[in-house]
Amino acid sequence: MATKKVLFDHYAIDSLKNRLMAKTGFVMANKSDCARLSEMIAQNGNGYLSETTIYRIFFQPGKHSPYRNTLDILCKFLGFKDSLDFLESVNFTRELVQSNGLISENNSFKTLLFFCIENKSFKPLANFFGAIEHASEEYKSRFCIALFDCLRYSKEQSFFFKKFVNHTYIREYLLEKGHDPKFRLSSFHQAYSGYLKSVDKDKGIKEFQDYLFGNTVLFRYLYLTGKYQKALELGKSIYQTDLSIERYQDDLNLFPYIRYRAYKIWYYLLNEAKTTTIEAYLNFLLHLCKTIKPRLAFSERKILFHTTAESFLHAKVQEKYIHELKLIFMEEYTHLPSELYSKKLSFSLPYFEPNGLIYHRP
Repeated sequence: MATKKVLFDHYAIDSLKNRLMAKTGFVMANKSDCARLSEMIAQNGNGYLSETTIYRIFFQPGKHSPYRNTLDILCKFLGFKDSLDFLESVNFTRELVQSNGLISENNSFKTLLFFCIENKSFKPLANFFGAIEHASEEYKSRFCIALFDCLRYSKEQSFFFKKFVNHTYIREYLLEKGHDPKFRLSSFHQAYSGYLKSVDKDKGIKEFQDYLFGNTVLFRYLYLTGKYQKALELGKSIYQTDLSIERYQDDLNLFPYIRYRAYKIWYYLLNEAKTTTIEAYLNFLLHLCKTIKPRLAFSERKILFHTTAESFLHAKVQEKYIHELKLIFMEEYTHLPSELYSKKLSFSLPYFEPNGLIYHRP
């Protein structure tokens, strides 16, 4: 008879779920997703878990304590020997987190970090951000999530970004890798406006890439939150200026490049462009997807689809363009619940979500 596992507390379960979503490539949102994960585990050959068992872990974590066998199967699916091997890996980062004053047993934001932000105690924060420069990628990412949690509830976000927006760690982890596409930080606009102030697009590929990233993130924020006049003004500055993007095209990371290309359709709508201009640009985007998709890894194909699909969705394009986009990415749909392909485009987007923060804070 199986015995219940008690070593997997909130932190361990949270880490397990995050790694499972990273492995599957989509955020678990409902029972159909659990059924898909159940299929993937069975195909992997490490055992069988029902969709109900998986659902309990993802959506009823407080009600049920997973059995050891369940945890072993999930951990083997992730490439570990068993659940104890997984815990050994997780606990190494947990010890670092706890030794630096962060809470790992639940998602509480009331930590020393939070009170430093709330009381504008910026000197110890500056020292700490510098001290973790050579920490592991996993630790820096985990710390970024803790920082995001604290800032969401802080009344001093504005002061924080005024002080730290140009700090290397804040730019790279909180504003770039930890970018929140749901705009849950009230000082979102201020943060990215500050990010752009120190960027000189003519200095080279890195600066040009940061310029594209910051401006397209801001443009998306303004457009999707209905600030259309400001979005139009920003759109003119990035789409009517000759950026000569082709000079860097082969060296740019996909995300800033495809954001710049895809969001232009919104600029055309704001600028009341002719229907023929908009249709020609939609066909250009579809051709671009066809052309560059074959040379991309799966994670990059997700970025390409998600960014283009989101731009189509919020531009309310005709169904024929959406159908063509789905056809281009038909192979990628085979990794997802089977009913998704026939559903509206909005149902597909969460499964292609490329922003890392969403796996931790849906």
